[in-house]
Amino acid sequence: MEDYSRHVFICTSTTCAEGDPFALRLKMHQLLRDKLGDEYEKKVKLTKTLCLAQCGLGPNMVVYPEGVWYYGVKLRDIPEIVEQHLLGGKPVERLILHHLGQGPRKPAESA
Repeated sequence: MEDYSRHVFICTSTTCAEGDPFALRLKMHQLLRDKLGDEYEKKVKLTKTLCLAQCGLGPNMVVYPEGVWYYGVKLRDIPEIVEQHLLGGKPVERLILHHLGQGPRKPAESA
């Protein structure tokens, strides 16, 4: 087992929210491979999960070790999550639903 710097759980349920969670995972995978090469899988682990129990707020993903829960993630958000959080270590504040040790955040109103 590798010592990853980040472990991302991506909800792939298509029953509870709009969007294509499989496209989110593919985009994240492609960007990480572009930035880190073939070694990216030793640094960032992407795991598909069926439910993160935040139905209606998805697509959702959780990034560890920080315990940052993202909600309402769109394809256009993936480059920012990859650059700012997965590679830069700074969570994307506008997408955070919950941050371990800091508690839940109120989801932003839909535009």
